Amino acid sequence: MMSLVQNEWMKIFRRRGTLVMLILTVVAAIGIAIISQQTTDFLAGDDWKQTVQDEIKDDQKTLNDSKASDAEKQMAQENIATNQLALDNNVNPYGYTLPEFLNDSTFLISFVALFMVVIAATTVSSEFSFGSIKLLMIRPFKRYKILTSKLIAIFLTSLVFLAVLLASCFLIGIILFGFETSATILDMSSASGIKEVAIDGDFFLSYLYGIMNIMLVAILAFALATVFKANAIAVGISIFLMLSSNAINFFLQSKFDWAKYLFFANTSLVNAEDVSFTFIVQIVHIAVFLFAAYFGFSKRDITNG
Repeated sequence: MMSLVQNEWMKIFRRRGTLVMLILTVVAAIGIAIISQQTTDFLAGDDWKQTVQDEIKDDQKTLNDSKASDAEKQMAQENIATNQLALDNNVNPYGYTLPEFLNDSTFLISFVALFMVVIAATTVSSEFSFGSIKLLMIRPFKRYKILTSKLIAIFLTSLVFLAVLLASCFLIGIILFGFETSATILDMSSASGIKEVAIDGDFFLSYLYGIMNIMLVAILAFALATVFKANAIAVGISIFLMLSSNAINFFLQSKFDWAKYLFFANTSLVNAEDVSFTFIVQIVHIAVFLFAAYFGFSKRDITNG
């Protein structure tokens, strides 16, 4: 079994596309960090305190302007309160810290999920396309072991991609924003108007949840590729469901109560209202996808492709 997993692992990383996707993962992390830094530097100017004081003066002029609407005056009043709070607590409202960047960059896990859909589908469909599946069949291994080895290799590959993403975000974040595990930021939704952000368990939990989210769509693509033997169909359907799940879920849940049990409503643990419920539904869907993959693969006539 280990030799099969090793063989599948080597196949995945020998593909030029895998290396390209790893590089794109790093580039995405660097790009988001640079855009964030340039944006905050532009807004803050050379001296953030002077910028904030100038904004307070402008907002005070709006309050004293008889031509200003009530909405404009209310907004000016809120801006003054926020900026004054920043000055009183010495908190740069335009600042961007390492903890903020790392927490914000977790959305890139979805970027990794797209890559894993392609890899999962290609792992199966390429065997049929090039006819190498017949070579696997003549080896002394059961079909379920061959399919299982591919799944394990896909799972390990997803861990590599997440590790690369995490390391890239950490390194570029430290370079651009400095190293600090916690920071004070403005948050007008809190009672005090400020809050502490940190690189804590919630951040690493996002990556842990990310593994589950990635495997959900990867196994879907894997199952589709096994059943249809077509890479384009597997990738196309999986990515479509990923990108449109929120819209489809909103439509279905507005009409049917049972929609909460469907795939579309449970693609992410990170944003789930009930993590336990979403996790259970994901497990059920994964079981269904795997059953389809194993059943289809065990019954397929490999000699005819």
